[in-house]
Formats: sequence, structure tokens, C-alpha cells
Amino acid sequence: MKMKCPMACIGIAALLVVGVACGGSESGDEASATSDTALQSAPAQTQIQPQTAPAPSSAVQIAPPDSAPVLSAGSMITRALNAEELFASAHLIVVATINSVLEEKQIGDYGPDGQLMPAEDGGIPVTDFDVSVETVVKDDGTVGDGESFVLRMHGHAASDPSVGSSALFELPKVGDRLLFALGRNPDGTFGSGPEGLLDISGSIVTYADGQPFAAQTSPDQLIEDIRGFAVEFAALSEQTVTSHSATSGADGGMDEDEFLILLTRQDLAMLMSSQVALVTETMDMKEMAAGVDATQLETIKSWFWLALTEFGVDRGLSFAVMDFDSEDAALAQYGKITGAESGLFAMTPPIENASAHLDVNAGGIGGMLAFVAGDKLVTMHTAQSEELLPLVSLNTIEALAKTVESRF
Repeated sequence: MKMKCPMACIGIAALLVVGVACGGSESGDEASATSDTALQSAPAQTQIQPQTAPAPSSAVQIAPPDSAPVLSAGSMITRALNAEELFASAHLIVVATINSVLEEKQIGDYGPDGQLMPAEDGGIPVTDFDVSVETVVKDDGTVGDGESFVLRMHGHAASDPSVGSSALFELPKVGDRLLFALGRNPDGTFGSGPEGLLDISGSIVTYADGQPFAAQTSPDQLIEDIRGFAVEFAALSEQTVTSHSATSGADGGMDEDEFLILLTRQDLAMLMSSQVALVTETMDMKEMAAGVDATQLETIKSWFWLALTEFGVDRGLSFAVMDFDSEDAALAQYGKITGAESGLFAMTPPIENASAHLDVNAGGIGGMLAFVAGDKLVTMHTAQSEELLPLVSLNTIEALAKTVESRF
């Protein structure tokens, strides 16, 4: 299997190449027409193999920002269409048995330290179960074969009307042996709704409501498929794919290690509403653009691009930084890509020197944002196939942009 990344991920970067390559050689209308043609003529998608970027050099002196507070009330798994989606949506997948009910209680949100906050207005009813692991199918590094963990489900298993119970689904029972696809809660417990608890006692895998999982999949086949995706994802995560040269910055510009520490998979995952397995790909865009017209890159010291793509799903987030030789050059390029014809709106107050954004939600593009910080131009956007929703909202893109700003 190869990952699919929408060509729009490259398309927006290509617009920047056109803007640089055409700068000063065409009128504004002609340059705009060239850019539009470049985007419209690009194929809908391309086959790539995103990989995880290497850890930044210890010599890079950039302090990471403080962790953002986590306020999720639980980690729910959505109903997957196939084994690949189930793998991508869960932190931990195990064959396990429920040993006992530990506690029924009302909880609040999780605080910045990952611990539960006091319940307000009655709180959220949950039941904590002690679960014994038989076999780990997708490993998150915290639970092993033969060990146990705490499963937190919404609702109460007891019949006591004073504590309430779930009216949406029947909670599992002590003694149930299931395939658990779980999200991890900030306090170290694991969470799931009924879509993450699959019955593997029969010839085909079924959900809690009796509906079959995928296309009549047997338990052995599902487990084998998930393990196959785990092996593939681990292989992708061990290395990075960088087009052309992996080195830049000899002329004083930002180097690749400095770029890669600006935005990570963990930064994105922390702000997402559900668990998503992300893989990355990086490119040296300056070297690629040099093939168009190297003379138009004289003011650019370095230019790197990063794609954060959902494993097995045709959508992702694109992030790029162009490091110019002056603030004036960065602002000039910012003006080219955020002009009146771009449709982008200036942000008030701006991020750093200047910033603009737009919630496109058309043509495979979700949200877009650009900002200038000193002599650097930063761009972000989401891209996906037409039938999918964006990976994250424009609000999340703005939050990520502020994370990047804090690391310059």
C-alpha cells in the first residue's frame, strides 16, 4: 500500500514557485493567470510515501513551547470502514478480557497536567473497568501482553437510577473477551465508545450492535491486517523522504534541522479531536524551484516544505517556510500570494509582521494561512480529496501557526 497525498499539497507550493519564478518578468495579471493554470492543470493526486522526519540536531537552540491543555472528556473511536481506518484511528489495539468494574463516577474535563478536574453541573458519568491483555495487536508502548489497563467508558453499568446509565449503548460486562481499539486519555487510562469494542467470538467480526465489521472479515484476518499496517507504519516512521539535497543554509539561511523542529506530528495530534496516525514527508523546495529559474531565487536563502498526512487516508496538512535575505523580500513575496485575487483576508491582530487566512473548503483545499516573521514567510494549508472533510479546521491551523511563531 502507498499513501495518497492530494496534489494540492504540491499545488500550493507550486504557486509559490510560480510567484518567485515570474516575479518581475510578467505583469500582475499574467502572473495570476499562470498561477491559476498551474493549479488547475495539476493532477488530482499523486502517489508518495511520507516518512517521519529525523530528530533535530542537538545543536539547534530552539526551545519548544509549553504543552497546551488537554480538555477532552474521553477518547472515542469512530466506526471504521476497514482495518486500515481502525488501525489509523486507535492508539492501542488489543485482544483482551474485562476482569472487573473498578469504579463508577462523574468526571470533569482533563486539566493541563492531564489529570481529571472536578466535575461541574453533575459531570460526565463514566465506568472504569480493569482489563487484562491477551495479545497486543497495535502497540503504543505502554501496555504489553499479559498486562492490564484501565478502560474508561461513558455511562454507568449499575442499575442505580441516582447515578444514571448510558442510553446509547450497552456497556461491556465482566468476562467479555473482545478486540479493543482504544484512544488514550491524558491520565493514562484508555477510552472508547461501542465502535471500538469488537466481538471476535464468531466467524466474522461484529460491532456491539451486531452489525458486521467491514466485508465479512474473520477475526484472524482482521488481526493479521492490523499487524500488517503496524509493520508498514513503523517502517515509514523510521526514516524521512527528502527530495534532492537534504542540506541547506550554507548561505546563512534556516537549515533542515531548524525547520523540522518548528512543527511536529505531536503538535498536530495534540490539537485534533480524534486519534490519527500521521506520517511526514519533507522537501527542499529551493532546490526544486531552481530548476524553474534559479535567477529568481537570489533573495531566498532556504525553503523547506513538510507534509503531515493521515496514514491510509487521502488528506493532510502542508507547512512551508521560505527564509529570505531580508524582511522586505519576505513581505514582497507575501504580497504576491495574498493579493486581492488570492481571496485571503488579513488577520486582525496579525501573527508577527503580517498574516492572512481563508477557509476555502473547495477544490480539495480546506483552510489556508500565511504569515511573515522577520525575513521568513510561513504558509500552511490542508488538502484532501473532494469527498473528505479537511484534516483540521482553520482555527486549528491558526493555533499551529502560533506554535510555529513561538519557536522562531
